[in-house]
This record gives sequence, C-alpha cells and structure tokens, in this order.
Amino acid sequence: MKIGLAILAACGCLMAPSVSVATRGPAVAMGEPAKLHCSGHGDADSMTLEDAEAAPIFTLLQSKVGDPTECALSRKGQSESFAMTFAKGVTLTFVDDEKAESSNTEVVLPAGSAEVSRDEAVKALKAQEKDDNPKGVGMDWAVLMAPVPTADVDVVAQGRKCNARAHVKYSAGAVVGFGLSSACQEE
Repeated sequence: MKIGLAILAACGCLMAPSVSVATRGPAVAMGEPAKLHCSGHGDADSMTLEDAEAAPIFTLLQSKVGDPTECALSRKGQSESFAMTFAKGVTLTFVDDEKAESSNTEVVLPAGSAEVSRDEAVKALKAQEKDDNPKGVGMDWAVLMAPVPTADVDVVAQGRKCNARAHVKYSAGAVVGFGLSSACQEE
C-alpha cells in the first residue's frame, strides 16, 4: 500500500472532494489527552489512526513536539492529501496521486520548532521506506549521511527503483525538512 493512501486513511477515511479540518477536542476525564478526530469516508483498505501513529516519521515527530493538533484532508481529482500540524508549526504531509501512481511524504520544521538531527531524519526515512516497500527501492542512503552542510541546501538521494527520492533540507546546519517520494507502478 502506498504511504500516501495509507496515511490518508489514517483517520479511517478517504476524503470527499471537499477539505475538512479537525482539531483536538477538550481533554477527557482523568487527564487523558483528547483524541484527534478527522472526518471523511473510509473503505475496506483504510488504515486506522493507530496504524498511522505507528508510521516511523509520525513517531519521530510525535517524540519531538507531541501529538498533532489538527489535520486537513483534501482531494483534487485523483490526488489525495493529508496534512497534520504539530506544535510550533511543524507539518507532516502525505500525498497520494492514484493517476500518477506516486506518493510523497514531506516534513517541514520551521526554524527553531524542533530539533531533529540528520541521523534521526535519515533513520525515520529508512524505516518509512521499509514500511512502504519491504524489498526497498535501492536508495543511496550514503548521500544523506555525508557531513552536515552549513549552507542552506537540500541534499537528495536517488533510488534505483520506482523513481524514488529521499531528501534532507538544511538551513545553517539545522534540519528544516525531509521527505520521501516514489512512483511505483503496481504489478
């Protein structure tokens, strides 16, 4: 299953053509945090919220900035997008384009929002690739493990299969974004 579709279904839903935004409700009794609820429609292939929370990139962000505070679901043609916003403006976006048979996972870390090291980002990307494609896509991970640049640069690694690409974006030596994309045709 493509990560985009899997995460779009994270709320137990595939979206209608409209955009829906959900936020956390008030905390429930005994100090338990309120659960994030997303609206929409699911089907038999829909992933549960618990499955999405187990995604390596989600897990990394949650460990750094806590639970997401809102989510936005949208559909344009055959492209579905699911975006989660965490504290301090950190975003995690999953896009699945059925027509192009592609998926994209993107994290944006506004300056000063969360300290994610290069090693943590690459570890999460590797784990996410393994979740998405257990056989791997032949990603050249060594490119991302080169010394951390001090300039504003986007370091990109290419995969040998599925037109795959992973990247880590830096600003003044700090990670400000990272992502993973692929376009695998189903067999």
